[in-house]
Amino acid sequence: MRKTLSLLLSGITLSAAAFGIYGCSNDDTSNGNVPDGYVKAGEYLFAEDVEKDGSFYNYCPSILQVDENTRYVYYCANETKNVVVDTIAMRKGVKIDNEWYYGPKSYPVKPTLYTWDHEHDCDPAVVMGEFAYNGETYNYLMAFLGCARQDCQVNEVGLAVAKAPEGPWVKCDDVNPFIHYEYDAARPAAFQWGYGQPSLVNIDKKGKVLLSYTCGPGGDDYVELGRWDLSNLNAPVNEFKSRVPVKGMTQFNSTQAAPCITNADFAYDFNKKRLYMICDAHPLDTANQPDFITQALYVGYLQDFTGEENVPGDILKNYDGRPWKTVGFVTPDMTGYKRNHNGCIIRDGYGGTLYENRLPIGYSVCYDINLGTRPQLFSYRLRECSFDL
Repeated sequence: MRKTLSLLLSGITLSAAAFGIYGCSNDDTSNGNVPDGYVKAGEYLFAEDVEKDGSFYNYCPSILQVDENTRYVYYCANETKNVVVDTIAMRKGVKIDNEWYYGPKSYPVKPTLYTWDHEHDCDPAVVMGEFAYNGETYNYLMAFLGCARQDCQVNEVGLAVAKAPEGPWVKCDDVNPFIHYEYDAARPAAFQWGYGQPSLVNIDKKGKVLLSYTCGPGGDDYVELGRWDLSNLNAPVNEFKSRVPVKGMTQFNSTQAAPCITNADFAYDFNKKRLYMICDAHPLDTANQPDFITQALYVGYLQDFTGEENVPGDILKNYDGRPWKTVGFVTPDMTGYKRNHNGCIIRDGYGGTLYENRLPIGYSVCYDINLGTRPQLFSYRLRECSFDL
């Protein structure tokens, strides 16, 4: 097993094992014992000898670090060898002697036949809180992308709830798809990707959340973010929805391409009142394969309003033109991989930032861009890095 990979570059720490936050683990690992079935992280977030199999893929993580020694990683994976059907997988991580070990993979959310998510479920986002659904109160909420078509059009956003991070997860069938995309039959030539790639931040540790998602109606891609009261999922209340602004953003290795936000994940610094974001860094490298995923990821923050009466997200409710502040980019030069994509901010259970001076990031790479006729998807793997703030 290769030892943990670490590299310090211009204030950016690359590592396969991040530090935790203060708290206690639910696992009895204080004596240094590794739980049965857990394997130490290698170059990838999950052990290389387990995951570097050309028959399976994993990407698009959502990582909750609930205390110093415990985290939960939700991500997109296939369940059946060599079959491209996206399901939502989960692994629990425990830290022992400052190294992360990950347990066996489970598949808590899968496509449901003959429904709105018949073909794929992916792109999970999870937060803790208090969410009532059909007379039961749940402690965890998941937003995810579902799709009923094989051509990857008409993606929609659904919700699921659970009382424990491992599940069982209950799809909110009475309200799904929560963010519905209506196919425009008058534009059959347009690729109508739909709505997906959601992110969640719980702003009151109960049921009020910031919910964002990529909008791809065909010809104009962007991210919309709204503030919702989801304390009663049978009667959700939307306070506002707004297109996330691009002012201040820079593109990767380009001065020509117009700024664009897609595939974004958010976290909130409740002390500094900053909304942090990681998203695709455009433009794509269309001269080389794979030409449909990004070389790099953009990381930055938008300063929210600072008055005591303000609620997190008010800056997007009443945007005044202030710009994004760039933290940095996850780039091929940093990681050693030509494709870096589908990133997340590693957050606490509610979607808050973990540290005052450091921002840990999870992201996906394509470890082999020469798979021939096999889908590049099968070489997607998870890694992580950290930015100094």
